[in-house]
Amino acid sequence: MKKLLLIAIALVASCQPSQDKKTLIDYAESLSIFSPDLVDHFPRNLSNKEINGIYLTTPAGAYAENMSYLFLDYYSDSIEIEGLLQKVMENNIKGYFPNDTSLIIIGDTIDYSDQLSGVPVPNFNCIERDFGLNAIRLSNDFSLFVLDAQPGEYVKVDYESREKLPPKWEKGYSKGIAINKKEKNVIYWLAVW
Repeated sequence: MKKLLLIAIALVASCQPSQDKKTLIDYAESLSIFSPDLVDHFPRNLSNKEINGIYLTTPAGAYAENMSYLFLDYYSDSIEIEGLLQKVMENNIKGYFPNDTSLIIIGDTIDYSDQLSGVPVPNFNCIERDFGLNAIRLSNDFSLFVLDAQPGEYVKVDYESREKLPPKWEKGYSKGIAINKKEKNVIYWLAVW
C-alpha cells in the first residue's frame, strides 16, 4: 500500500507544471506592456525552463535605470542552446563578447557620445549574480546576439543617459539574446530608452 501511495505521489508531482501560475501570468503581463514587434523574440512557452528571473522596468518607472527593459533569464538544455546558436548563425547575426568595445551600454556611466559606430545593448545590473567589478556587463562566458537595434522614439520618457550616447542612439531600442553555452544560461532582453 505504501509503495502504491509513493508511486501515486510521484506521478502527481511529475505532472505539475515547471512554473507556477503567478510566474506565467507575470511573464504574459510583462510581454503585453511592450509593442508585440519588440518582444516577438521572447519564448511564449516557459515549460521545462528553470527560471532565474523575469526583470521588468516599465517606461513609467524607468527613470533611475535610464531605460525600460524586460529580461528573461533561465537555464536551458544543450538541445535548446544549440538550436538558438544555429538560428543566429543561419540569420547571420553577429555575436559579441560582453567586453567588446563596439558595444554601447545603455545606462552606463561611460560617455559614448563621441563613439561613431557601435551597437547598443542594455546594462545587465538587474540580473542578480556576481559578474565581477563591472556588474553592468555579463561574464565573458556569454555571447550577446543583438537581433535588432533601431534608433527612434519608442517611449515618451527623457532618460539621463541620453546625453552620454552618440546622437544616433539618444533614443531607440535593442533586443537580443545572451547565451552562456558553458552554464546553459539564456537571457532574452528588450531595452527601450
